[in-house]
Amino acid sequence: EAKELKRLERVKDIKSLWGMYRELEGQFTSGGLVKVPGKDAKPEEITAFAKALGWSEKPEEMLGAIKLENGAVIGDADKPALTGFLQAVHGATSAQDFTSKATNWYFKQQEDAAAALDQADDTYRRESEAALKEEMGPAFKRKTNAIGTLFATAPGGTDMKNEGSLYARLMGGRTADGKMIGNDPDIVRWLV
Repeated sequence: EAKELKRLERVKDIKSLWGMYRELEGQFTSGGLVKVPGKDAKPEEITAFAKALGWSEKPEEMLGAIKLENGAVIGDADKPALTGFLQAVHGATSAQDFTSKATNWYFKQQEDAAAALDQADDTYRRESEAALKEEMGPAFKRKTNAIGTLFATAPGGTDMKNEGSLYARLMGGRTADGKMIGNDPDIVRWLV
């Protein structure tokens, strides 16, 4: 009670009390205050809250609202990734919700990129191997196995599982176009 009485001391007369009430009412009716949905909120309450925070109804619409520094523009190649990000974080209702959604999107992107790279490596390896087998015939295995002997005295030897070996680093490295050196048919031909 003492606290409330202290607060009431700030009210000089009924006119100032009415002014405080009108100011508060104005904030409520003008959208100046937004009610944060509780954990049992209905989907429409969450949607209304997200809209009050500035989220558009469709995440793709947010793409045009992004302002880049120094007058930079979002290129067409970047739009699919940004659209995916906006879809992932769309409607976040708190900083923690946004951060969680953004982090999950990031790790999913990393996982998808790694899987796509593994798939591309495997496809390239199979295509290269088929072309070399056709070219070298039955001698393919003998010739490609002999490549390792070139690296027998190199640091780390010829163990492909030893990531520190020169052989593993070279053959597991990537060419300028991102393909694995050890799968490049021109390099294999040259080493043979």
